[in-house]
Amino acid sequence: MTTPMTKTIVELDLKDYSDLARILQENLSVEIVALLNEQIQGFVDAGLKAVKIPRRRAVLGTAGDNAFVVFDRAEQAHRFARAVHEAARAHNTSKTVASAKRWFRIGAATGEICFHKKRGKRTVAGITIANAVRLEAAAKPGEFLMDVTTFR
Repeated sequence: MTTPMTKTIVELDLKDYSDLARILQENLSVEIVALLNEQIQGFVDAGLKAVKIPRRRAVLGTAGDNAFVVFDRAEQAHRFARAVHEAARAHNTSKTVASAKRWFRIGAATGEICFHKKRGKRTVAGITIANAVRLEAAAKPGEFLMDVTTFR
């Protein structure tokens, strides 16, 4: 285990992902859902590019439509979230069908975490992660909610 440290954790997900993925898989194939997942990670990459942080250093994990991202400073989390939302807005300008539009809910929390290796894979622990998840779940599509520490 590593020494506990203060970091900002961001969690994001795509509005209506489950419904969209179900429609795509049942009408076409599971491979099309994989393409949707790649598209979603492209938005994450746009956010990482804005803060000039490589994916391998920041992304703790992904599953379908979500990503857990760690930052050294809360200001980086804010710039990341803004860039993700801006990339989604740019994507949405040419879309005329609601299901083709991409709207993300993003939550961030700052606090103590620690990293450890589990079965050769780096994992992270700390209530900060749960706080970020709950803020994301409370966010409306297109919003970025953060705890007080992240705001300060």
